[in-house]
Amino acid sequence: MRPSLVLAAVATVVAFATVAATHAYYADGELAAWPFLAGSLDLRVRMPGSATWTDDATTPALGSLWDSSTVAFKPGEIRTFDIDVRNDGSVDGVADLALTAMVESPGTTPEPESLPDDGELGAIMQAAVLYGSGGDYQFVAGGSVRSLAEARMLAPVPLAVGAEATWRIVLSLPPGAGDQIMDDSVNCDIEFGLQQADR
Repeated sequence: MRPSLVLAAVATVVAFATVAATHAYYADGELAAWPFLAGSLDLRVRMPGSATWTDDATTPALGSLWDSSTVAFKPGEIRTFDIDVRNDGSVDGVADLALTAMVESPGTTPEPESLPDDGELGAIMQAAVLYGSGGDYQFVAGGSVRSLAEARMLAPVPLAVGAEATWRIVLSLPPGAGDQIMDDSVNCDIEFGLQQADR
């Protein structure tokens, strides 16, 4: 065999051995179970005068909130309603509140009230919405009940997992409210919600 051929054959074997050696090594691996769980938001509501936390504020009946709000308001009167909320989920949230499905009615239009009677109570009755805990409340929104309809009001601070807070709704009928609101009514739903805090 010619020396150049022998040299080429030896070079090929050495090159193959070198490449094979660089790719031969020990390996070991381990498997660890890693479950992924989605967090949850679970808002509970407790109405004034109730000791029961509920998922659905319409069941059972809303108790003293509606009992006291259906007693006729008089001009100059102020009423305060505290509704507690609690986050029973596993994720911090931001509580929200909305007055929805508002319906205003002129009622029977007694004699002192002028016609046409359009049901002006929602435009004249004032509401202040506050949020807090431990007696420390922050102002969230205010204005006529009608102006707050359908607006989603967000709490100014997050509601941590397991934490409780209170929505305070202050309703007032200005002393100057006259005959135009006599026997008028406003009906609405109060919708409580909880949104993920860090979106």
